[in-house]
Amino acid sequence: MKKKKLLSSLQRQGNRYCMKEKIISKQLVFDDFFKVEKWYYQYEKENGELTEPVDRMVLKRQDAASAILYNTDRNVVLLSKQFRHCTYDKGPGWMIEAIAGRLDEGEKPEETIRREALEEIGYRLHDLEKIAMVYSSPGYSTERMHIYYAAVKDADKIEKGGGLIEEGEYIEPYEMTIEELNDAIKKHELIDSKTVIAANYLLKKHGY
Repeated sequence: MKKKKLLSSLQRQGNRYCMKEKIISKQLVFDDFFKVEKWYYQYEKENGELTEPVDRMVLKRQDAASAILYNTDRNVVLLSKQFRHCTYDKGPGWMIEAIAGRLDEGEKPEETIRREALEEIGYRLHDLEKIAMVYSSPGYSTERMHIYYAAVKDADKIEKGGGLIEEGEYIEPYEMTIEELNDAIKKHELIDSKTVIAANYLLKKHGY
């Protein structure tokens, strides 16, 4: 009953706020590892009128895939540790996070995360459980993150891992027990959004 009421409420809100928008122009201002566009647009207010034109920058990025792994032979959670320069000014620089990577052209999210698992921590993946698809930062980026859970065994460790040297990667495999993961979540020690989402899924799946 509660689920039906919630669904009904969301549907009503969706109809209420289904407003018009007008894209006036898009201008490419940067084109390198990613693209940046400058958009001019208007959107409908509650009175039916359009706002004055606003300009916003849009970071155009390919989608990405991520996964949290659980080794059932040793009962440990498999993560990665690497330097993230974007976090350096405000935080740790070195981040503990779920494995992840950008989708190559024409690649499916499941294919991406299987490749990344081998490259980053050396594990082959079998069955994947889809946790969520979320926008990484909808205020400025087009990137969507496809998040998965996968159980593995010691025998699935078939590569060294560590990332790709040619891409300037140095990735250290990082292991936690479920109890340590639960404690890290409670103490807000994991501060990467995809990892927090995946960790909470894993914890719930294992009865926490």
